[in-house]
Amino acid sequence: MQKIQLVKTVNVEREKAFKAGTDFESFTSKLPQYFKLIRIRSVREFTSVVEIHGKIAGKEFAVMTKNVIKQPEIHETFVLSGDARGSHFIKKYESVPGGTRITIDIDLKLRGLLRFASVFSVNKIQKIINEYFDDFTKAIET
Repeated sequence: MQKIQLVKTVNVEREKAFKAGTDFESFTSKLPQYFKLIRIRSVREFTSVVEIHGKIAGKEFAVMTKNVIKQPEIHETFVLSGDARGSHFIKKYESVPGGTRITIDIDLKLRGLLRFASVFSVNKIQKIINEYFDDFTKAIET
């Protein structure tokens, strides 16, 4: 298990940043290098189950996630299946002068071969997640 925290500020008001950051269906067009297919399987009030197929660090992945949204400040993601099953992500959106501060707290649990590879590449995993977060925040600002 790895705990990672990333913080970035975007030049967009909080409500717009939150909406862009939780509009899963737009991820395939805004972040096509990561997301190939996204299917929303169910929605119940502020909770949704989403199937995601994509690619990160040159490796294809498929996961099922449970997303809990507490507008306009918190988006929690629980990974239900795949090599990252059991991982938990919390994105917090805070209004700050000139924009929104987005903080992601990640409790990353890797399984299978990825678990063994991660022992030797903690810095690489941090770099990959940071690159994704950079692209994510750029997509929010567009």
